[in-house]
Formats: sequence, structure tokens, C-alpha cells
Amino acid sequence: AAQFATDWPLRCRYRDANAAILESGVRPRIVFMGDSITEGWVEADPAFFTDNGFVGRGISGQSSPQMLARFHQDVIALRPDAVHIIAGTNDIGGATGPITEDEYLGTIAAMIDLAQANGIAVILGAMPPMSRLLPRPDFDTRPVVAHLNTQLAGLAGAKGATFVDYFTPLKTPDG
Repeated sequence: AAQFATDWPLRCRYRDANAAILESGVRPRIVFMGDSITEGWVEADPAFFTDNGFVGRGISGQSSPQMLARFHQDVIALRPDAVHIIAGTNDIGGATGPITEDEYLGTIAAMIDLAQANGIAVILGAMPPMSRLLPRPDFDTRPVVAHLNTQLAGLAGAKGATFVDYFTPLKTPDG
């Protein structure tokens, strides 16, 4: 809580790791930007990241505005070939306050624009299926996630980004 109060986007989280990458002179192939889903991938299979030139920049609980605020130092400054972005679960949950659909899509569009302006290819991942969120346990997220993923696919197409649909192969018959 104290860190959140003084460093809302948690920009300092990967400061030392980013400095080590920059000092090494080796550019990452892909930076994975996201929330607990992305952070969990790194924890579940560290070798996948270290052996392939992939860099994990997930922070549990993060919303898309927080990711946008740290996008320069955690992605652009590292000069990767590509960035993989998954965001939205915590936006739906209200982790950093209420956010409209347009505001959410705007922060995703801003990350895409920043990456592409810096010669970084964008891979935009769909939110995986979920039926509820801990901050809002009575809220049925299924229709919201499905709708936002449709919007993300359209945004990726309009911006020339690659869209990866994690939702469809992972959802159960009830969504």
C-alpha cells in the first residue's frame, strides 16, 4: 500500500532488471506486458522466458492505465522486436477506479501506438475467460469479457497488430 501511494504504476518494480538488460546490450525478442496473468506465466515457466529472449513485465493487480504509465521504461526503452500485451481483467474489477469501455480501449490503443511508433511489433492478447473477480464477486464478467475481446480484436485489426484469441479455446460452454 505504501509503494502504491508513492509509485502508483509501480515503475520501480523492474527498474534494476531493465538496467541489467540495457547494460547487457542484448535486445529482447518479446516483452510481455500485463497483469497477474503475465506475471504468472513467468513464475510458472521461467525457462521459457530466459531461454528464448522473452522478458516478463507483468504486475499482479495492474490496470491498463498503470501499464501505460510504465510502458516506456518497461517496453520501449528495452527496444524489443515485439511486445505482447494482455490487459483488462483489473480494469473490469475496478483496481484503479472506474473506467469506461472507451477509456480502456484508449489506453490499449495508446500502448499500440507507442510501440509501433518505436518500431516494435504488437501482439495483443484476448482476456481469458472468467466468471467473477474477487473485487466484484457478484458481478458476472462473462458477457463483458466476451464483448471487450471482440472490441480488442477489432482494435488490433484497425491498428495492424496481431491478435491472439486466448478466450475461445479456454472458455467453457457457459462462457
